[in-house]
Amino acid sequence: MTPTIEKPTPAEYASFYEPYIASLPEGNILDLMRAQKQDVSRLPNVVSRDRETFAYAPGKWTIRQVVGHLCDAERIIVGHAQHHLDLLRDRYQVHSEQSSID
Repeated sequence: MTPTIEKPTPAEYASFYEPYIASLPEGNILDLMRAQKQDVSRLPNVVSRDRETFAYAPGKWTIRQVVGHLCDAERIIVGHAQHHLDLLRDRYQVHSEQSSID
């Protein structure tokens, strides 16, 4: 069975993120992320080497910098997710151990 994750409710995120959440298409977010992963992984093959350093205005990020930022942000998000999963696992183990003692 494929897990399903729907859009978060306004109570689950800061109001700053409302425009971003609102712009998400309807559907299972995990499926959307899988499709987006395929789209993003094609970018390096689509952009020629001479266009990697293109910025639409002085002081704006280049295409290479944007892709690097996406990679850095993903690493940070995965690190946070792993940390929270570790906390949940530890709480589960403590609860399981306490339940077996009782």
